[in-house]
Amino acid sequence: MSEIEKDFWLATYGTLKKGYNNYNLHLTNSKYMGSGTTQEMYPLIIKDLPYLIEDIGNGFQVEVDVFKISKPVLERIDELEIHPTWYRRKQIPILLNGNTVTCWIYFSMTESIGSDTLHKTYKQEIHSNYLGESFLSLQAKANIESIPESAIKDLGKK
Repeated sequence: MSEIEKDFWLATYGTLKKGYNNYNLHLTNSKYMGSGTTQEMYPLIIKDLPYLIEDIGNGFQVEVDVFKISKPVLERIDELEIHPTWYRRKQIPILLNGNTVTCWIYFSMTESIGSDTLHKTYKQEIHSNYLGESFLSLQAKANIESIPESAIKDLGKK
């Protein structure tokens, strides 16, 4: 099987969760495998957007949605998450339907825990408008000189 045909397992904890904004833009044609949790505890903080911090043992077993995705979808999500500058993709064990599976997940490279409240899950507001103003302010906050062209195209989609 070629790399193009290979399926990748992706665990999502934020706006890529089933039914949320970025799921509707990027994952509707991917196979949803179910809901699970991270095997280890991690801190999940929410500052307009959710950020998972790679600090094993601190926080909660974070609730995730798991998908089987293609290489082109993985590459598009890497662009969306500005991997490896904004988020870094890493494989971790996920508990799914009584089994442990290895999935890619994105850890924040720009946020730290500080005094923020730690969460077990992220719930997106029904009328969230984070794709517009918030995304652009995050770009400025990170001192990123340019947004990937594919992400700019996605800003106008509903």
